[in-house]
Amino acid sequence: MFASAPADKWPTYHAFLRALSPGPTLVSDTPDVTTDQNIIDKLTSKVKGGAVRVVKTATSATALPGRWFWDNLQGPADGPAMLAYVNIPAAHGSIIGAWNCRSATTESWAKDKLSLQDVEESLEVDTLDGEHVLWSIGLGKRSDKYQLIGPGDRVDFSIQLAKSECEGIIVAKVWQVGSKKLAVLGMLDKYAPLGQVKVDIEKCEYMASKARLY
Repeated sequence: MFASAPADKWPTYHAFLRALSPGPTLVSDTPDVTTDQNIIDKLTSKVKGGAVRVVKTATSATALPGRWFWDNLQGPADGPAMLAYVNIPAAHGSIIGAWNCRSATTESWAKDKLSLQDVEESLEVDTLDGEHVLWSIGLGKRSDKYQLIGPGDRVDFSIQLAKSECEGIIVAKVWQVGSKKLAVLGMLDKYAPLGQVKVDIEKCEYMASKARLY
């Protein structure tokens, strides 16, 4: 449950978290406010027949294992972000979510960097298999936009979040399709772009992807 308005309810912050979960979503706007349709549009999509469905992941976001015991996420000064992930094997990728959980009574920033370990843990693999791209969903305004990485590469993806801000990073496998390199980033106008996306590769000659919404 979250409110889409007014802005001081941090609607994007909460809507993004709800999109990284298969559970039900309730918008709790009160009668005296106007629902923010932009928030609703980023959470939903039309399916065949015109019905509107929520674009969500099939499993819930979980804290990255390498950060389970970090105890400095809520201090009054600038510090690291809260990072959680959803692995999406059908899409050959994952979504990493980052939230500023610093003290809400301050204007402290969450300043962090993704590591290769973070990326591999989000995919639930010991070693990265081939090239992948890290791509910002664009919820924050100051984090890096993208980075192309391969096995053993140094990951240097910066995350900077002001109070009430969050960010999502898509991790997507890069495929060699003919003479081109392609990656499926999903529905970039949604909070959970890879949501129910399935990517199939046939003989490395063409790529097909589809999404199923519930």
